Amino acid sequence: MNNLKIDEILRYALAGGIAMLAVWLGYREPALWLNEKREGALISLAFAALPILIGALSYVLHRALIYHSIYRVLAKLCGRLGSTLELDMARWENQAKDNSMQLRMEEWAAQIHFLYAAAWAVAMANVVAHVGQWTRSPWHWLELLFLPLLLIAAVVHHWRYLIWEAEVYRHDATSPPKG
Repeated sequence: MNNLKIDEILRYALAGGIAMLAVWLGYREPALWLNEKREGALISLAFAALPILIGALSYVLHRALIYHSIYRVLAKLCGRLGSTLELDMARWENQAKDNSMQLRMEEWAAQIHFLYAAAWAVAMANVVAHVGQWTRSPWHWLELLFLPLLLIAAVVHHWRYLIWEAEVYRHDATSPPKG
């Protein structure tokens, strides 16, 4: 746990935290639960662990079920050839080279996956609230803006990344291996 990198914190804890904030704003039940006289330590532990659980689940589901389809569409729009496997192999090869620009792209990629994970976490939280028939708050309209805003930002950021990464590949093709 003490070796978490910024990309992991973004994808797991912060994505889940955004989902909790969205639900907190959009529905009355989460605030009521905290105001009730319950076991404080148990509630505190749940609220500390919940963002990580929600964020991790949304990220894993995104990578396992959704990412490949999004990638294929964006790659086609950007004129990128090759499967996600071929591009991952090229990324790993580039990272082994001296003066590789690919290493500078990691944080950008983490931001993209954070935006996707946060969007899916908000969607999952809303499904739970809907199934649970939670009472909407006066701020529900604001909470509903999170999902499309996060998805639009993720897609635009991802599209720009793919265009830039093509240039990075051209640059790194001329870089010698490390050693």
